[in-house]
Amino acid sequence: MAEEQPCRWSHLFRTGKKLRIDNSFICKEEPHGSRLVQQQDSHGSATARQLAQRDQLLETQEAAGQPRVWKDVYDVMRCNGNLCQGSYCYVDEQRKHIGLNTSILTKMVEYAEQGNKLRTHRDVLPYILDMIYEKERIDCERRAKRKAPGSESDRPIKIVNVLPSPYHSTAEGCTPPTSNFGTASPSVVDLTDLVIPKPIDRAVDDYTEWLCDQVEDDHWKAGFRSAGSIMKADCLDLRHVYQDRYIGYYVNQGVKAGITRSFVQDIKMWADSL
Repeated sequence: MAEEQPCRWSHLFRTGKKLRIDNSFICKEEPHGSRLVQQQDSHGSATARQLAQRDQLLETQEAAGQPRVWKDVYDVMRCNGNLCQGSYCYVDEQRKHIGLNTSILTKMVEYAEQGNKLRTHRDVLPYILDMIYEKERIDCERRAKRKAPGSESDRPIKIVNVLPSPYHSTAEGCTPPTSNFGTASPSVVDLTDLVIPKPIDRAVDDYTEWLCDQVEDDHWKAGFRSAGSIMKADCLDLRHVYQDRYIGYYVNQGVKAGITRSFVQDIKMWADSL
């Protein structure tokens, strides 16, 4: 199937068109019954084996009365027009198409598998929308850099590791990022009046518990503690977090958008109360 499709597009090559192929791989834990596929003859193309495994998985799910959630989600987000470079996109209320990657699609599938409704683009949750718009912002910045004079677009292509967020451990051999990456410019946030008379690491714990004291819901408390754990894992200073205001950093790691906004923006309120 996959091998035949390029042949069908051969006439486009002859007219000078360029071809871009995006492959999406869906990794799912197979039910016990689907392991029967692995006992079949191993000969044949990799695509044929993948299709056979997929069909076996779908048959097993249907026999057990399980809905094919991932397929339904992918069908909803599939782009049927020629406005997108990718195969899947989110269409906002202004009819703007925003490309989706596998990470975001996986979040949508997980949400739908919990029994939630995801039948149209309007059913996408706010925290997933934050991830979509954050990805679009990063993609726009990269496109702008490629179009800038003397950019890397004039040089040989290099393969680099794309970091998931501006904060990243230097243990992996990456250069620490600068502070010019937040949703608000560091020059806008004045740290002169932000005084935290505590050791940096203890301040993170105390601030996290202070936020937990402001709410009664255990899910909120767990969200604040999760954000605090992320801070400590990357050895971040509350002053720098308040200055950078990089909300997407926490959202991309699974913290709810509302929890993240409170965690980032209430630092000065807590410091003034000390």
